[in-house]
Amino acid sequence: MIRRSFLSNLMLSSMGFLGLSKVKASQINPTSLPQTKLTGIPFSICTWNCPEAITTSGDLMMSGMNSLDAVINGVAVEEANVGNMTVGIGATPDREGHVTLDACVMNSEGNCGAVMAVENIVHVADLARKVMLETPHVILNGIGAEQFAYEKGFLRTNLLT
Repeated sequence: MIRRSFLSNLMLSSMGFLGLSKVKASQINPTSLPQTKLTGIPFSICTWNCPEAITTSGDLMMSGMNSLDAVINGVAVEEANVGNMTVGIGATPDREGHVTLDACVMNSEGNCGAVMAVENIVHVADLARKVMLETPHVILNGIGAEQFAYEKGFLRTNLLT
C-alpha cells in the first residue's frame, strides 16, 4: 500500500514536472513543424544541466528515432564528457579509487535492463539496453557485466581520468 501511494504521488509530481518542463526544455520552433497538434511532439528533459545531451536526444526523436535509442544516444554525450564528474569517463572514483558505473533503461513495453558496478566501460546505458534486448536477465553486475560488455564489442577504457 505504501509503495502504491509512493508511486502514485511520484507519477503525479512527475506529470507536473513534465508539464512545466515541456515549455522550458522543449526548444522546438512551432513554425518549422507540420500544422498538427503540439501534444504529440517528443521532447527530452534531464535532471542535470546537460543541454547537449538534451538537444541530441530531442533532435533524434524529432528525426523519427524511437525515444529509447534517442535517449541512450543523448546519455552517450555525457558518458563521453570528461568534464562530467557524475557519469561516464569523467566520473568520480569511489572510496577505493575505482570508477564504477550503473545504468538502467526501460522500453515502452515495460521491459528493462540494468548494469551495476561496471568498471572500464564508458557507455553503460547502451550496455543496459543490450542486457534488456539480448539476455534473459534484467540486471548484470560487476565483473559479469564487464565481461558481457567485452563479448558485445565494447572497448575496455580506463575511466579514471
